[in-house]
Amino acid sequence: SEQRATTNIASNMSTSSLAAVASRINERNNALRSELTTLELLRSEEEELGKVLLAEESSTREVRQKLLTAVRSRHGLELECLRMKEDSSKIEEQSDALQSCIDDI
Repeated sequence: SEQRATTNIASNMSTSSLAAVASRINERNNALRSELTTLELLRSEEEELGKVLLAEESSTREVRQKLLTAVRSRHGLELECLRMKEDSSKIEEQSDALQSCIDDI
């Protein structure tokens, strides 16, 4: 009878220990599932942010191309203005020379 009581106590302790282990396993399983869900959400967010980044890079590239085209155009106009100034100076010199000839006559 005493041996049965000891066996029952040991059996109850084993069952109790197994239940505790099973409970810890379930808790860990639930925690891992929660972490997986969080990971999936983070991956989804990362994918969306990646798309936004690609769109912004594309937009930036287009704006940069427009800026470079505008700068190139501006430089072309500046060169044209410099040439016109030079031509104007030559015309002034020729005009002054003609005026000098006219004054001499």
